[in-house]
Formats: sequence, C-alpha cells, structure tokens
Amino acid sequence: MLIVMALDVLFLAIGILYMLRPRRVNEFSRRLLCSMRLMKRAKLDKPVPRWENILTCLIGVAFIVFTVSDLHDVRVGVAPRQVATWESPTVAMLDASTRNSIDKSAMGLIRSGKCMGMVVGIVDGDKGCVLGYGRKDFRSATPPDADTVFEIGSITKTFTTLSLGILSQRGKVRLDDPLSRYLPASVHVPAYKGRQITIADLATHTSGLPSLPGNPLRWLGSNPYPGYSNELMYRDLSAYKLTRAPGAAYDYSNMGMGLVGLALSRTYGTSYEEMARDLVWKPLDMTDTAIKLSNNQRLRFAQGYALQSNLGRLQFVCPSSPWTFQDCFNGAGGTRSTANDMMKYLRANLGLNPKAKAMPFDLIQKPSRDIGDDMWIGLGWHGLKLNKKDSLVWHNGGTGGYSSFIAFSKKDRKGILILINSNDENGDVDALGFKLLISMLKNG
Repeated sequence: MLIVMALDVLFLAIGILYMLRPRRVNEFSRRLLCSMRLMKRAKLDKPVPRWENILTCLIGVAFIVFTVSDLHDVRVGVAPRQVATWESPTVAMLDASTRNSIDKSAMGLIRSGKCMGMVVGIVDGDKGCVLGYGRKDFRSATPPDADTVFEIGSITKTFTTLSLGILSQRGKVRLDDPLSRYLPASVHVPAYKGRQITIADLATHTSGLPSLPGNPLRWLGSNPYPGYSNELMYRDLSAYKLTRAPGAAYDYSNMGMGLVGLALSRTYGTSYEEMARDLVWKPLDMTDTAIKLSNNQRLRFAQGYALQSNLGRLQFVCPSSPWTFQDCFNGAGGTRSTANDMMKYLRANLGLNPKAKAMPFDLIQKPSRDIGDDMWIGLGWHGLKLNKKDSLVWHNGGTGGYSSFIAFSKKDRKGILILINSNDENGDVDALGFKLLISMLKNG
C-alpha cells in the first residue's frame, strides 16, 4: 500500500506541475523529444501553441482528480503497541505448542500490517475453540470474536455444491444434466462440437467458462457486482464461445458457480439465500449465516479493509465497501457468517454433527480430477494431497475487504477456520491455515 500511496503522491505532484506550469512542461518535453531525435530541432525556436498549454493544463487537472479520488479513503493512525485478543471458554483444549504457534502467526500478520483483525477456529475431534486477534475496526481497540460477522466470499461455493448434492439426492437435479435444462428457454448455453456444459462441469470448474463474464473493465471498483443482473448473466452466457470442450480442463470460474446457484434456486423456486437457508444453514443450526444482514448482524459486522500497510507504528488503511450480489452471483460468493456458525459447518463436514449425517458431504468432498501441484477438485471443494492416501479438503474466499480459509482432515477429525477483515493479496491466510493444520496433524 505504501508503494501505491507513493505513486499517488508522485502523480499528484505531476498534476500540480502540469496545471500551474504548462508552458514550461511543454518546453521541457520538446527539448527531451529533440534529444531523443523524435522531434526536429527547428521546432524548439517556435513558441508553444496555446492549445498545447491548455491541453497540458487539463492533463494536470485529470492527474489531480485521479489521485485525490484514490487517496480520499485512506485513513492514517497509530497501531496499538499490543495486539488485542479474545478467546472462547474452551481454549484450554489447545496444547501450549499449538496455542503459541497460532498466537505468534496471527499477531505477526497483524503487526506487519497485512491484517486488521482475525479469528481462528480449531476443531479437534469433539473439541473446538475460537481465538480472536486485532481489531474489528480501525477506529476501535475491540478484537473480533466468535460472533463477529465477516464476508466469507468463495467459501459460499461449498454451500452451493452441498445444495446441489441435496437436490440431487431428492431427484430434483442430475449432475450430468445439461445446464440448459435449468435456465429459461431463451438463453443460449454455449457448447463445443456438440459437447454441452453439464451441472457437474460447472461444479468442478471444468465448464470452459471464464472466471467472470463480459468486459473485464466491468469488474473494477470497490463493489463491482450489484448492478450485474440475472438478465446480464444470461446475455453474456449466450454470447460466449467456448474454446475447448467442457470437462477437458480445470479453470476456476466464478461465473460457472454463479450459474449453478442460479440454476438450483430456479429449480427450488426461491431466491438463492432462501434455498441455502432451507437446505444447509437451518438444518445445521447456522442461524447467523445470511446474505442480507439483520440489524443485529450489521452491528456485529466487521469493517473490511481493501489495503493497509504499516510504517513503524504509523498505520495506513483503506476501508472497503461490503460486496453485494444479485442471485446470479450469490452462489459464488455472497454469504456473510460468523466463526461460531462456520465452526458448526466445519464439524458437519468432519462428520461430527449427528444432524448432518444424511447430508451428502462425502459426495461433494470426493476427488473428481487432479488439477496439478498435488491438488484435486471435487464438487466445489479442493483437495491438497499429503501423500498417496491422505488429503486436506479446503476452500478459501476473498472479497474487497475480507479473506477466509477453511480446511480439514476427515480421517483425523481435525479442521481449521480463519476469517479476517482485510483483503489478503499475497495468500498469507491460506499459507497460515495450511501450516497450522499440518502442524496439528503432525502433533497428533
């Protein structure tokens, strides 16, 4: 972030120079172009045209407007000397080595300026605990706790594929059905040499559809999704041309999983949120998981941060807007939740919740294909191979100001959850999650 701010200050200085001294800027530019033999030397003796000075002045104004708009959201403050912490009453389940490792890693990310606040949830068999670090908000010293609400981003995709598995159990959907069967007849679903896109292709990220549809410039901005409607999704899907056969290769697609959620909610006859609540959240007693937050949940919603950096104890942060979606993308990343609720979900995936025994977790966690680097993909879930027999099942998530990670070993009945209210650009949360979970497995 400091590099970005330094560039902004440089552009601001250039803008002011261009606006206040356009003639000198143009004279210097002419001399530079002549020295590079890109302009005839005879032009140096001619006065700079008035229109050229006006244009330079306007360019300066544009630079100033751009940098001021980029910097106006930046907040500056002093980071606390001590990282605030919170712990659930069951924290005594952790051995000293594991607790020290979690404390050191979490506090290290916060002190380095890579993270504002973090909650870490640990499941070890029938035991579980949650730890909180840092701040829920830059203006507050209060650490996040197990009831703090975070955006969980793409972990939502596992709710989508679990809903898919449940509706498949009920005979409402078939994995090998073409997507076209679940969309309006007016929508053209692309095919490749007669090979149609199936629901399973979408759920395993092998459909051949792009990560995001349409013009890439559409997805710039602090909250890029709210104006993207189901109708726009249908239009962009109809216009897209596949470059390879569906099922041929893995290529992570938010568009594809968004279409799974849209197809399922149309089949179920409700919005995506109502479907996920009926099929997944309510049966698992996840009462604090939602897309549209209640007033009480808004009070507990951690402020997200798009960028942050520390210079000594001086801290620079840029708050982010919450991301909002329409139904065509809710199934790809629209959910907000708490550590308490996500711990219930983690236990259910580990087979530790008797209420969840009828749910098709084995189906969606089953490897579908290898995708390289000791990784595989199931229905939504990814896997990291530890050896020829054992894998960690995992997924991560990220929005403009939040990052999340969940992983577990079903064989060892151990799992980890991490939620932070910062955008994790470098994958530090994933690395921390894998490190802690693998360490727990080694320690038995």
